[in-house]
Amino acid sequence: MHDINKDIYAVSIHKAQGLEYDSVKVIIPNSNSEKITHGIFYTAITRAKKRLKIYWSAETMDKIVKSFSADETKQRSLEIVRSKLGI
Repeated sequence: MHDINKDIYAVSIHKAQGLEYDSVKVIIPNSNSEKITHGIFYTAITRAKKRLKIYWSAETMDKIVKSFSADETKQRSLEIVRSKLGI
């Protein structure tokens, strides 16, 4: 059950730098998938202290995962996503 009296915030990934939240939801529309750099993605997923939910299409997820898989230093982001999302 959701507490309707609980505050909900929407902030850009850039504004969220340096902050942490118990629950984070990241929305990546297909039209913006090319704009998601490793730095932006890493910042977004590491804001979550307890819960992370990423809303993206299978196609967008595939593009991002493939682009990060090619670079060993970027694979840490994929490890974080897999552990937080249980995949």
